[in-house]
Amino acid sequence: MQDFFSIVASTFSFKILLLILAGSAFGMLIGAIPGLNVTLAVAIIIPVTFYLSPVEAMALLIAVYKSGIYGGSISAVLLGVPGTPAAAATVKDGHMLAKRGQSGKALQASLYASFFGDIVSNLALIMLAAWLAQFALKFGPGENTLLVVFAMVVVSLVSASSLIKGMLASVIGLSLAIIGMDPMTGNARFTFGNIEMMSGITLIPTLVGLFALSEIYMEYSRFRRNTGSGIDTEAVKQDRHSRLPVREFFSHWITLIKASLIGVFIGALPGSGAATASFISYSEAKRCAKHPEEFGEGSVKGIMAAEAANNAVTGATLIPLLTLGIPGDSITAIMYGALVLQGITPGPLVFTQQGNLITGIFIMLFVCSFFMFALGKLSISLLSRVLNVPQQILFPIIMVVCFAGSYAINNSMYDVLVMLIAGVLGYLLKVIDLPVAPTLIGFILGTQMEKSILQSLVKSRGSMGIFIGSPIAIGFDVLIVLIIGFYAFKTLRRKKKKRSAA
Repeated sequence: MQDFFSIVASTFSFKILLLILAGSAFGMLIGAIPGLNVTLAVAIIIPVTFYLSPVEAMALLIAVYKSGIYGGSISAVLLGVPGTPAAAATVKDGHMLAKRGQSGKALQASLYASFFGDIVSNLALIMLAAWLAQFALKFGPGENTLLVVFAMVVVSLVSASSLIKGMLASVIGLSLAIIGMDPMTGNARFTFGNIEMMSGITLIPTLVGLFALSEIYMEYSRFRRNTGSGIDTEAVKQDRHSRLPVREFFSHWITLIKASLIGVFIGALPGSGAATASFISYSEAKRCAKHPEEFGEGSVKGIMAAEAANNAVTGATLIPLLTLGIPGDSITAIMYGALVLQGITPGPLVFTQQGNLITGIFIMLFVCSFFMFALGKLSISLLSRVLNVPQQILFPIIMVVCFAGSYAINNSMYDVLVMLIAGVLGYLLKVIDLPVAPTLIGFILGTQMEKSILQSLVKSRGSMGIFIGSPIAIGFDVLIVLIIGFYAFKTLRRKKKKRSAA
């Protein structure tokens, strides 16, 4: 206990608290800017960690990570474009509330749910780290493939008004993902002789184009048709009075717990990521809702489901990193490098050889969560007035930010061109009433799905039996069939009711 209290005292030193404050503010800012992402924010911070102790370095990196994931929801609510892929599921409901003059309520729902998911994730890391890491190790390439298929099926079915539309949107996303080099043979696919396309379509410009530019195109087309703006100006003026009552927040406790557990589970699986967790959680919340038609029209429950899940991933991704030495995603891979530079090799021996560091990390997880909550709370009143800016000024600003963010990724006009084309694609999808979410999730998971399939077939020497070769794989197979069957039955039943009513 004496060692524990000494670790607590050192964790709450002025220097570490200042680092956490700076990291939280920086991560939130980068996450909120469309075109920039949390991976970039963490990578920028790495040189600073050279001059810090291991505990101080991890405090800074974790603060940037947690706040950056939450920060993506700020632009998702206010501008209709997710600052990070993890906030893509938040866009529709969050921005719809903002258009109604309730951006304050939407931002509060996002912040409270993110904080709730963060705390659950921290507790899971502390109490279940070893068990979850052992379970995650049972996922081979076959199980990973079925996990991706399950995520895509759920998102496709729930995000669209019909099964065919959802699957078609997913196929479009998968088609974009296969552009570039074949991961097995190295041959170029659909590059049309363009060298820059060899590395594939860049994620962030695609994300910005699908959500931000497509919405600007839609607003412009409405203006040209004299159908008016999508934003209710009078409602926006009343925005400062919109609040999320505590009773309403806790009335969704089942959704919050379920979303947090989904985030913890997905985060503990190497290679999945916060975007997958948020889409699966959002889809599950919509499936179980009494009024699923409210989702996409400004549902507070939808915002909470997405944000609790994506922030619950942040603590869970540290489980395979600390217990097995396996980075769960690109961000924890950077953290792995930071620890190695400090002379520490993540893995099981860290718990016995670096017990003080592990205890310090556990404490800092909660400190970073509270700093994120405090900064988010202080900024809501200011941020919620962004929509008071006239559209004639706001949209050009959004355009400039989108162009700058897309160009800054690789300092390449190719990424700007990708963003513009993705914007046209997003606009066309909206015009023909195809959902954007399945297209994005198909694009995000397409590469991972292809690699998992190839690894599975190589491992099984071409046998498809690997996809039913374990209890986990069979479980996913059953879930996929049941979900498709349920929605097919529901669709047929709805059509019969319409025919009988006619």
